[in-house]
Amino acid sequence: MNGNKHGHDPLSEQSLIADVHTITGFGWRRNGSPAAERTASFFREQFELHGLDTTVESWPFNLYYPQEWSLTAHPVSGPSDEVPWQANSIPIWYSAPGTVSGEAVYIDARTETPDLADIDITGKILLVDVNYIGNFSATDGSSVSGAGLYNAAVNKGAAGYVRRAGAPGNAVMLMHFAQNFPTHKRAAQLGSIPAFTVGQMDFDRLADAANAGIEIELSNVLTDVPKGGELVVTGGSLGPGEHRLRAIVDDVVGILPGLSDEVVIVAAHYDSTFDGAVDNATGDAVLLGLMRHYTALPVEKRAKTMVFLASGAHDTGDFDLYHFVERHQDDLLLRTIAFNWLDHLAADVDQAASGNSVVHGVIAAENELLRSHITEHMAAFGVPTEPVLGPASTISHLPPHVPSYNVTLAPSWYHSPEDTVEKVPRHALAAMAAAQRSLLDALMSAKGSDLRAANPLSTAIAGAARKTRAAGDQPAETPSKVTGGAFFAVSPELPTDATAMQST
Repeated sequence: MNGNKHGHDPLSEQSLIADVHTITGFGWRRNGSPAAERTASFFREQFELHGLDTTVESWPFNLYYPQEWSLTAHPVSGPSDEVPWQANSIPIWYSAPGTVSGEAVYIDARTETPDLADIDITGKILLVDVNYIGNFSATDGSSVSGAGLYNAAVNKGAAGYVRRAGAPGNAVMLMHFAQNFPTHKRAAQLGSIPAFTVGQMDFDRLADAANAGIEIELSNVLTDVPKGGELVVTGGSLGPGEHRLRAIVDDVVGILPGLSDEVVIVAAHYDSTFDGAVDNATGDAVLLGLMRHYTALPVEKRAKTMVFLASGAHDTGDFDLYHFVERHQDDLLLRTIAFNWLDHLAADVDQAASGNSVVHGVIAAENELLRSHITEHMAAFGVPTEPVLGPASTISHLPPHVPSYNVTLAPSWYHSPEDTVEKVPRHALAAMAAAQRSLLDALMSAKGSDLRAANPLSTAIAGAARKTRAAGDQPAETPSKVTGGAFFAVSPELPTDATAMQST
């Protein structure tokens, strides 16, 4: 039975695209925006309409908010009439506030993180050339302020850091990380120097100018929320309109009972940068379709209890998932035999920015049994299954004893203004939805004890974590559970008709 209570197939192309239009129709779903609130309310209404035991878990946090910023290039040689110009840019989420200037130094980090030991970068601005997997994992390794080439540049006395963006044309990618990431118990650690991403076309212009001599000025004005207070701002890095910097994130949790209390969790984030059609209205649409499909089945056809989670703070660092784990680690997550994260689920392979890749693939826990289920059902519906080692993802935030997976088709334009409904390939979305349903059906009949036992980090770490919490000690760092996962990548050429996109 594929229909819902109204006789329609909730996982058809028509139904899925209708949900994508609904989600994107709420607007740019930034944390703290009315659009995000409307989207959370929509999920709650849908969950309740279909009979789920629904709760809303709310978490407050402060947003990282550049109010004003600029990257200005000052030529120091060449034609005498050449004037300063501004690049299309945006501060990286951990970028330090302030204004700095210095001589530009080009650094090539496209294939590996270079050693800065023999390069004089004191007081200079680094122009760091990178490649990307998708557009989310840069080869400079600088995902946080204390890592990769950024941290090395700080230690060597650089004044600023500028990285090539991964989106097509001249777009920049927007990130809205929380100021209290990873938990609201402590503030984020901002970097020591300003750090920006720059659109590809402008980065190339800067890199060419650096050979002849150029000075760069970076300016980043951050607005902080007063301690214990509220603050409403307009525009800036969060886009047009008003935004509350003391954001309230709503996670909508719906429980659908099955024949056993073993749990299968299906989750997707609804927050977005810009329209967020692929990232992540596609994941939202598949979550809603799966929810409607399984609620239409009689309980005897649901061997496991299902939990549907609409997450509201992925693009601010998944900080709400930390809270979800903290709240449910001793109930739902102890009974979870599979956690399925649905994130950007449709992409054509024939479009990618230079130095970028369109990513099709699976990130899975170090669980061979789970991975065998995933690859079998993805392959049956045409999802590529040529594995290469992939990066950690949202599921790495989960306790290591929870079998989890993330199947994704990531376009190069997500987190950019090009992520619109028109870019969603319907056939790819419907194929992924069908594969997800087939996979979940298999997991519903799988033995949960076998899946949990197949997690190599499972029993010992889970027991140690419980003892640590009981004793009130700080937990020891555990290894990433996705280091043995599979990720599938296809790297096409940049289309010749790529259009420059501006986003400030």
